[in-house]
Order: sequence, then C-alpha cells, then structure tokens
Amino acid sequence: MRKLLFILFLLPAFATHAQKDSIITMPAYDTAYTGGYDVDIFCSLEHKRAVKDIKASRLNFIETGLMEPRYKKYMPWLCKHYHLTYFYLPEDRLGYGGFNPMRCYIAAIDSALKIKLGDSVKIKLAKSADSCFWSHIATDTIDEKYCNVPAAVPDESIYKNLNGEFFHIKCDTLLYAKFKKLSSQQANPYMLANVLIEADGTVTGYRLKTFMSEGALYYDDTLKYSWVYDGCGKELWQLALKYLKKYPKWKPARIGNTYVRTWHNFEVVFEKEGE
Repeated sequence: MRKLLFILFLLPAFATHAQKDSIITMPAYDTAYTGGYDVDIFCSLEHKRAVKDIKASRLNFIETGLMEPRYKKYMPWLCKHYHLTYFYLPEDRLGYGGFNPMRCYIAAIDSALKIKLGDSVKIKLAKSADSCFWSHIATDTIDEKYCNVPAAVPDESIYKNLNGEFFHIKCDTLLYAKFKKLSSQQANPYMLANVLIEADGTVTGYRLKTFMSEGALYYDDTLKYSWVYDGCGKELWQLALKYLKKYPKWKPARIGNTYVRTWHNFEVVFEKEGE
C-alpha cells in the first residue's frame, strides 16, 4: 500500500514535465532510472498507456536525439498523411543512456508502426523530410547549428568565441554615465544579438536577443521589464546598429558547398570613450 501511494504521489509530478506542444497522453519524464523496483512499475504503466493509445488509433512518430533534426519542421506535415502525430524528445529529457519509462512507451508505439506501416516507415519518413529540407534550402532560413561552416564577419581581426563575433564599441561619456547611474552592475553594458545574413552574404536584418543590466540578463521578450534598457539600452542598441553598418556583407554560412540564409550570433560590449 505504501508503494502504491508513493506511485500515485509521483504521477502528478511527471505530468507537470509534459512538453508544451504535446497532447495530454504524451508526457516526457525528466527522471532517468538505473534500476530497482520503480523501473518495472513505470515501464509497465507506459506500456499499458501505449497499448491504450494504439487501440484508440492514436499513433505517434516519436524521434529522439542529442540535437533536433534539421528537417523537424517538415515532419508534422509528412506524418499527417499517415495519420501520425510527430514528437521530438531530446535525449536530455530522457536521461541520455539511462533508462527512462518513456522509452517503454516509444518501443511499444514503434512496434505498432512497424506492423501497420512497415519496418522502415520511420526511416523513410525521416528521409522524405530531409529531402524537403534540401529542396527548400535556397529559400529557407537555416539554423546555423546545422551548417558545417558558420557565417563570419569579413574582418578577421575581430575576436570570435562560441557566441560568435565579439565587438567592442565605444560610447560617449554621457551615455556611459547614464548606464552606470541606472544600473548597479560593475561590468560594462553587454548585448547578445543576431544578424540575418543572406546566401550571398548581404546583411538584411538585426535583432537584439539579450541585454545585461542590474546584474541580470533580459531576453527579447522581457526587455520591457528592464528600466535600464528603457533608460539607455535603446540608445546603446542604436549605437551598435550604426557601428555594424560598416559590415554590410559577411561571409555566408555553408552546408557542404551550398551557401544558405541564416541568423548568426554576435556579442557587443560597450566601453567608455577614451578608455
């Protein structure tokens, strides 16, 4: 009885970790098990849930991996033709190599897919989605993580790290003093942003992603809550845009020998003029 109560206590917790884009019968557990009594219990529960979904004709194409596949956005459309619902679950949600009860659900659903649609249905659909990716590569905006050669500013003297180019921009004494007056942080004003680079290297857009003030990072959807950004951050961003106009063309990103359109990360730190 105590073990049963323990299970009932845990189940609501698992429900809270469901993917936001998932249906209610598709939880993704954040816990990986290495053994013990719980493994069989939760695996059995997931297997029963899969059987229930199969009987109700709720078949899911569930893909897992260390990184989202580059063709992910085409999968829901392709799966729909087979009356399948597509889900991608990153391995960090499944505990990487560790056991996760969700794997029992996936195994049962995959068995049903093979019986109904053939042994290689998942491979065929993935190949079709990748073909869609390549057929739209000239017009799509490609996530740079899929590029084997990332975009780059033509000026090779600009320092580059994992977040892209690192620009040092001088700002006048009054603007710098305004930032220091509004913000309690000791560091210089800092921004992480993106530049949209076409396949021919032409720059066609910029967007601010994060702004550091008050010792905290404000993201693009929370900038409105930063009084420092409202007080001087907008001016700093305009200063950055003015500076970046000196680089109207960048080296475009590449997948193999194909140049692609992509958003590229870069960092900006503002320094006091004369220092």
